[in-house]
Amino acid sequence: MRYQCLNPDCHHAWDTRGEYVKNLRCPRCHRSYAVEEGVFEAAVLAQVALLRALPSTLPPDKLPPPPDVVVAASTTKATVVRKLFPLLAFDAFQVIDEEARRRI
Repeated sequence: MRYQCLNPDCHHAWDTRGEYVKNLRCPRCHRSYAVEEGVFEAAVLAQVALLRALPSTLPPDKLPPPPDVVVAASTTKATVVRKLFPLLAFDAFQVIDEEARRRI
């Protein structure tokens, strides 16, 4: 199984041998701020879709982003929060937002 570290100073991705790891810690920074890479990827893709749908300024001929794009971005970020809840010593979305901006 592949994991992604959400520590803003680390960003390390690594593979594990088993699916159920008892003590999930990043091998580089030794923090427990890790989520499955699929969860991270879904959150990044939803954020990319949201950033592309958001206009920089809202002229009269442009509509706000569709509700499903906003809901998808919120839902994926809620999944990340649920997986990291007791360990939120930093902005868990910083890494997701940085990766989404980098992909755009």
